Amino acid sequence: MYNRVMNKVVDALNKGRKIVINRSEKANGENLQIAYESWTGRWIVASKNVTILVKDLNELSYYNDFKTEKDKESNETDRFHYVCMFATRWFKILETMKEKNLYSEFIEIVDGFTLVGEHLDLELQHIKLYPENDIHFYSIVDNYSDKICETVEYTKNLFNKFGLKLVNVNYVDTVDNLQDFYHKLEEVYLYVLRASVELEGEGNVVYISMLEEDKHEEVISLAKLKTFEYRVLRKLREKLKTYYKNIGKFA
Repeated sequence: MYNRVMNKVVDALNKGRKIVINRSEKANGENLQIAYESWTGRWIVASKNVTILVKDLNELSYYNDFKTEKDKESNETDRFHYVCMFATRWFKILETMKEKNLYSEFIEIVDGFTLVGEHLDLELQHIKLYPENDIHFYSIVDNYSDKICETVEYTKNLFNKFGLKLVNVNYVDTVDNLQDFYHKLEEVYLYVLRASVELEGEGNVVYISMLEEDKHEEVISLAKLKTFEYRVLRKLREKLKTYYKNIGKFA
């Protein structure tokens, strides 16, 4: 894991490049990915290992009404339930975009990319409690490139322009040597470790970018840091879930 995070960083610094460090909140919701598919004019919405291809709210009814025989027998929530819930929220966001005459420009820009975010829902609270149902995005990825993702600055400007909610993002520093890089990373690690869930959610994602001589910036590595409070609360939650799931077996 260390090599996966650090190899490109060390290589860039050895070549005399500068390293830009940003950190963003790891929102405590359900991860989802959204992409526009121009060939059919539909949206791909994916979460919890389930993916749907859908044009609008009317087409969602197909998935909402679909249950496999296994779903019916188990009485559990059908496999499309959550992704349809998230897609419903997404189409409401798109309606606002259409009202502002931004939709055509938006799909032209994001065609060929995947938007990555967290769906925050009052019915699906995890550890951190959020005041409203929403999607908070944090990244956009080029589907036809080996780049990790677009830069923090580009992502922030894009999402702000089209009215998409962005997780809290903070610039840390720009460094030009390995010693300063380690020092800044240690500072971020200790800050996140001690931070509350209310302040930083699950923790932070650290975006590490290389700054070329022509000022072109490219994300070359990522690191995920968790708050200590979140780690403890998650352990307790999982223990309690296991206990209540099996309580009938020991009655």
